[in-house]
Amino acid sequence: NVEKMAGLEVVNGVGDGKFDPNASLTRQEAATMLARLAAALEKPLPAQASTFADTDSVASWALEAVGQMQASGVMNGTGNDMFSPGDPYERQQSIVTIMRLYELVK
Repeated sequence: NVEKMAGLEVVNGVGDGKFDPNASLTRQEAATMLARLAAALEKPLPAQASTFADTDSVASWALEAVGQMQASGVMNGTGNDMFSPGDPYERQQSIVTIMRLYELVK
């Protein structure tokens, strides 16, 4: 399944052709994968810049995806107008966000 998602460019690993299945997933990594998944399903999310107070903390490669997650409502902030891009993407967050994405692309 990892190879399938890599083939669809939803995931691209951690560098040097490696995928680290035991690593924690951050919120910005999850946002990027969810945005790529929507695009792979031919339902790309509209582009919009993030307006979270901590947008400056978002990695450059995740900026567009974080904006897409915010604009679409797939991912929300963590409180106090923060996205918390480096925080872990928790299991309960993944369930909620995947269900929200499903509702948008079905």
